Amino acid sequence: MGKRYNSAGGSGDGATSLGVDATGNIYVTGYSSGNGTSLDYVTIKYNSNGDQIWKIVYDNGSGISAYDLTKALVVDNTGNIFVTGASTQNISEDFCTIKYTQSVGIRQISSGVPEQFSLSQNYPNPFNPSTKISYELRVTNYVLLKVYDVLGNEVKTLVNEKQNAGTYEVSFDASNFSSGSYFYKLVTNGFIETKKMFLIK
Repeated sequence: MGKRYNSAGGSGDGATSLGVDATGNIYVTGYSSGNGTSLDYVTIKYNSNGDQIWKIVYDNGSGISAYDLTKALVVDNTGNIFVTGASTQNISEDFCTIKYTQSVGIRQISSGVPEQFSLSQNYPNPFNPSTKISYELRVTNYVLLKVYDVLGNEVKTLVNEKQNAGTYEVSFDASNFSSGSYFYKLVTNGFIETKKMFLIK
């Protein structure tokens, strides 16, 4: 299985740790350069055939001057994934450990071919701290799903990859975001749609 990951930032990507669960799924964590950010945590799950199941990027939200750099990954016997490393905010560097369960990330909930492209309203909405966003792809294509604040600034990339036709669901964890209105936009194959969601803490 030869797999290459290239982030949206186009440079500064590296793997730091790897784990395998009891069913042969493979988890790789490392760092990647984002658009408008410095290095971020990136964690990817592959099945035993090498197909990407999901990808999760963590950015502490401190902007281009901060960085997040993973050091280690562990998978426990129930399938929980623990990623730890260094995270900077302002001038201080801290340890940051994240637990992912098997319900996070991008999940294909149907491989049937939809009649059209569509983006659904997130649920729940309003939400705190996480919500789910589903969308349908009529054909296999490259998919971008991003979150923006009310000023139009990109604050999170949820999906940035090629996906097969089908119905997908992605989790958005806004634990590190302030209360307020946010927009999420799906771009694929000439289809563009934006919807509004509300984070209430």
